[in-house]
Amino acid sequence: IGASRDVSSIGNIIFKNILSAQFAGTLYPINPNTDSLNGLQAYPNIKDIPEKVDLAVIAVNAEKVYDVALESIQAGAKGLVVVSAGFADAGAAGLERQIKLAELVRTHGVRLLGPSCLGVMNTDPKIKLNASMAPKIMPPGHTGFFSHSAALGLVILDYALEKGVSFTTFVSAGNRADVSGNDLLQYWEEDPNTKMAILYLETFGNPRRFVRIARRMTNKKPILCIKSGKSIAGRKTTESKSGTIRAGEREVEALFQQTGIILAPTLEDLFDVAVVLVHQPLPAGNRVSIIANSSGVATLFADACEINYLRISGPGVIDLGAFTSPDKYESAVYNSLSNVDVDALLVGFACVGKCSTKPIEAAIRRGVKSASEKTGVQKTVLLCIMGAEGTISIEDESGKEDDLKQFPAFRFPESAVSALGRIVKYVEYRRKPAGKLVWFDDIKAVAAREILQKILSEMMVPHMVSAVDKETAVELLRYFGITYAAVQPWGAPVFKVRVKPDPLFGPLIELLYSEAKSIIRITPLTDVDLEETLQEMNVAQKKGIREVIGRISQMIEELPWLWEFETKIAAVDTPLVVGEILLNIKSGGAERPSY
Repeated sequence: IGASRDVSSIGNIIFKNILSAQFAGTLYPINPNTDSLNGLQAYPNIKDIPEKVDLAVIAVNAEKVYDVALESIQAGAKGLVVVSAGFADAGAAGLERQIKLAELVRTHGVRLLGPSCLGVMNTDPKIKLNASMAPKIMPPGHTGFFSHSAALGLVILDYALEKGVSFTTFVSAGNRADVSGNDLLQYWEEDPNTKMAILYLETFGNPRRFVRIARRMTNKKPILCIKSGKSIAGRKTTESKSGTIRAGEREVEALFQQTGIILAPTLEDLFDVAVVLVHQPLPAGNRVSIIANSSGVATLFADACEINYLRISGPGVIDLGAFTSPDKYESAVYNSLSNVDVDALLVGFACVGKCSTKPIEAAIRRGVKSASEKTGVQKTVLLCIMGAEGTISIEDESGKEDDLKQFPAFRFPESAVSALGRIVKYVEYRRKPAGKLVWFDDIKAVAAREILQKILSEMMVPHMVSAVDKETAVELLRYFGITYAAVQPWGAPVFKVRVKPDPLFGPLIELLYSEAKSIIRITPLTDVDLEETLQEMNVAQKKGIREVIGRISQMIEELPWLWEFETKIAAVDTPLVVGEILLNIKSGGAERPSY
C-alpha cells in the first residue's frame, strides 16, 4: 500500500524488492492513481483485492496510516509492516498517532511491525519474501537478525554477507509499537531453521520478560547482542528517536550475565563470534593448542589466550618456522586435534616473500578431516591466514563439499582468540544447571500486603513515595522470614544490600561488599544467580546471606509497591539484617512491566 511509479519512494523500492526476490506468494500493489505497476494489476484500495490478505506493507504518509491499517485489517490482514515515519520519532503528535495505531492492532488481534521500520525478510525458499529496503534477498542461512536501527541494519546485512553469515529472517524493528525483540526470540527459539539469533539493541521494551525468554533460549541456541547507547550522547539519541527510556550500562551487563547472552562491544566483534558459531562446532572447553609459522604470531595467540581465560594445553604452542612445508602443517593440525586435552585449535600462517596460501589451507583441511575421522569428534578450528578475512572455503582433492569446508579466518590473532573466548564463556554458561526460581513457602505475603495497603490507603497522591517506619519495616521483614537485630553480631562481617528503583528494569538488588565494589542483579533470582553472586562477592557460603538475598528477591515480586530498601546483611547462618533500615513504598505500584 503506497506502491508507486516514483522510483525514489520507499513504496516503490520495497515493491520492486519483493518482485526481484521472486516472492513465492501473490503480490498486490495498491495505488488509486494507476491501473498497473511493473506489469501487475494495481488496485485502488485493499478492499478491492479479490482474496483475503495475509500481510499489508504500508508506505503512506503518517496521517493516513491509521485509516489504511484499519482497511487492511478489515481485508483480513493479520500482519502489518508500517515503514512510514512520523510516529514516536516525531514528537508528541507522532507519539499519539503511534498509541492509536497500537491500540487498533491489539483490539483486533493483529501484529504490527514498526512503524518507522525498513521491513522484514524471510529467506526460506518456500517463501522468499524481501519486504525491506535491502536491494537483494540474502541467501538462506541459519541466523535470525533483529535490528532496532533501520539504516544500520541494511549495512549490517552487507557486512554479514562478506563475513560468511546469512540469515533465516531479518527484521527491522522501527519504533516497536507492537512486535519486539522478545517476540522474535520466541519465534526463533521454536524455528528449526534458526540456529542462532543476533540482536542490535538500542533500548529495551520489557526487560524482565526479555530475561525470562533469553534464559530459556540460550540453553538451546546462542544469542549474540550488541547494545548501543552507552555514552551520554548515545543514550540521548536513542531515547529521542524511540521515545523509550535507556538502560544503564551496569544494569545491561547484569541482564546479559544472568541470561547467557554473548555481548559484543562492537559490530566487528559480534560478527567475529557469529562466523565461528555458524561454521564451527562449539568447543567442549577452554583448552587450546596453537600452530604458527611465526614466533610473533604464536606469541600474539598465546598472550591473547591468557587475557581471554583460555588455557594452552595438549601439544601447546607449535612454531613450525618461517619456511615450513604444507605436510608439516597437516601433521601438526592432525596431532593437535587428535589430542584429548585440546578443545580448540588456533592456526596462523604468515607468508614470507611471494607465496600462495592455498597449499597451506589444503593441508590444514586434510589434517582436520583426518583427526575428525580418527576421533569421531569435530573440534573448533580458527585460522589467522595473514591477508584473509571472513571464511575460507577449502575443498578436498575431489572437489566435494562437506561440513568441514568452511573455516573462519581472521586478519589478526587477537580477533580470533577474543571470539573464541566469548564462545567458551557461553559454553560454560550452558553447562550450568538452568537454575530454579528462589521461592520460600514459609513467607506470609498476604499479611505483608495488608500492612502496606493500609498505609497506601492514606496516601492520597498517585505515584507518591512514602517512608515506612522502622517498626513496620521490621514486621514486614519478619513476614518474609528475615530477622532483625539492632546491633551487629560479634565477629560477623556485614554487607550492605539495597533495592533501588530503575525506570526500565523495575526494582534491582545491589550488593555492596567493599567501599568501591558492588553487584547488581535483576530479579527474580534463581539459585544459580545466588551461587554466582556469592562467588563474585568472595564471601563464605553462609546460609544466612544466601537466604536474605533470596527472600528480598521474593519480597520484590510479592510487594509491587516496594520502591526502595536498604539495610545490612550479617554473615551468619540465619537470615539476619542489622542496623538502620530504609524502606520506601510508592502508591500505584512500582512502575515496571508486569512479570
